[in-house]
Amino acid sequence: MVYADGSVYVGEFSNNIPHGIGELEYVNKDKYKGQFHEAMKWGNGNYFYAEGTVFSGRWEEDNKIEGELILFNGDTFKGTFRNN
Repeated sequence: MVYADGSVYVGEFSNNIPHGIGELEYVNKDKYKGQFHEAMKWGNGNYFYAEGTVFSGRWEEDNKIEGELILFNGDTFKGTFRNN
């Protein structure tokens, strides 16, 4: 599925929307691989930022909830995330 902004989703669908396991690549080359619920990042997934930072963990309603953030410089943060 190609969105109007050029982002591309490949994966499972329900009622013609991303739902289940899939991958979403954004125009800026960021990429999310993991679970979707009604087109939102929800469940376990990995977000790969184009500059090299990676977040691996749990998502709800497109927000990081808990996991590990590894910055492009190697710094690591583990725990609960809020307001992101």
